[in-house]
Formats: sequence, structure tokens, C-alpha cells
Amino acid sequence: MKLTRTTRLLLLILIVAAPIGAVAAAKPAPVGAPAGALNILVEPNSHLTPAGIQASRDNGALEVSGRIEKRYDRRGHIGGHVQVELLGADGGVLAQRAAPLIHFSPSRKNPDYATFLLQVDDAPAGVAAVRVSHRD
Repeated sequence: MKLTRTTRLLLLILIVAAPIGAVAAAKPAPVGAPAGALNILVEPNSHLTPAGIQASRDNGALEVSGRIEKRYDRRGHIGGHVQVELLGADGGVLAQRAAPLIHFSPSRKNPDYATFLLQVDDAPAGVAAVRVSHRD
């Protein structure tokens, strides 16, 4: 079977784009983490990705922090907010919260990344994982 130039180009695009289209990448709890440590799931989009995500519990409150980084070297502002979903053991969404972006670095007009911090004082019981994504 002979492939046309267009067909070969489409196949190449599909092969290259497959890793970019990953919906969620699970980061297992670190070795030596305490029992009941939270799993962290990140959902990158086409040009921004969550990175350096940390989640900790303290007396019923849950704190989630991290960065939103540009996936590619391009100019422009990082807008929008961070969507944090608290997931149960079965994968169901127990709660959703939005966090603003703060501390743009190196500048607000053309940052490489922006940080966020979210504290959920009324975190529901049974939270097993945290899903973090950027929303415009």
C-alpha cells in the first residue's frame, strides 16, 4: 500500500501529538511518605502545565501550592486561574476550588511561570487525590 504525502504527514502529526494530548499524569506519593499521603494529578493543556505541586493536610485543612509553567518558549501573559479538584478514593469529585495566579516571574507581562496557593479549611473527609489544572 502506497501512502500519499498527505497521509504520511497526518500520521507524523498524530505520532508527535500523542504525548501532548495526555489528559492526566499521576504523580505517586513519594517513597517514605506517611500513610494516607495524597496523590497528585496534573492536567496540562496545550501551552501551560502545572508543576511543583505540593499538597499537605493540617488539622482538617488542606493546602495546595505550585506553579503554572509555559510548556514552550513563547511571549505573553499567563492569565486565568488554577482549578483544584479534591477526589475521593473512587475518583469522584468531592469538592472544587479555584485559586488565583500570583507571583509572576520574571515579569507580569512576560512570565515564564506563575505560582498559586490554595487553602481549603473545610476539606471534606476521604480526600485521596488532588487534581490540578489551569483554566482560562
